[in-house]
Parts: sequence; structure tokens; C-alpha cells
Amino acid sequence: MAPRQVLLIDDEAAIRTIAKASLQFTREWNVLTAASGEEGMAIAQSHQPDAILLDVKMPKVDGLATLKALKENTATQQIPVILLTATVKVRVN
Repeated sequence: MAPRQVLLIDDEAAIRTIAKASLQFTREWNVLTAASGEEGMAIAQSHQPDAILLDVKMPKVDGLATLKALKENTATQQIPVILLTATVKVRVN
């Protein structure tokens, strides 16, 4: 079976790298990445991924605004979207 395609939209390069490696490790996913909501919209329209993993907290256009734009666009509205968020708290003694 051919790998499915997932688009990961996250402004954090480290998150994109780790998630991409994890998803590709199974050989079931071909992973596309975008560093912003705007870039993610363009990739979603041109590549029509099977699913989108979308960070909620991003500068400029956040994940909720990106989700709204994806769902309003007839070319991308049927793509399933999973919202992600992570907050790192570093404690220094």
C-alpha cells in the first residue's frame, strides 16, 4: 500500500523535525511540512494531503484562523484536521 500524505503545519522547526521523523518511521506516511498558516494553506491546496496536523499557537495567522480558512476553501474543506498544541515550561533552579 502506498504511504498516505500528511501535512504538518507548525512554526517550531524542532517540532516539525521530530514529528516528521516519527511519522515517516512507520513508512505509512509521507510528511509535508509548513512553517506558517499561510504556507500550509498553499501546500494543502496544491498537494491535497490525506490529513493535516495543525499547531494552534503560531504567530501572525494562528491555527484556529488557518483552520477556518481551510474549511472555507472548497479545495481543502474535506481534509481532516487535527489540532496540536504544546507549551514548554523550563524551570531553572
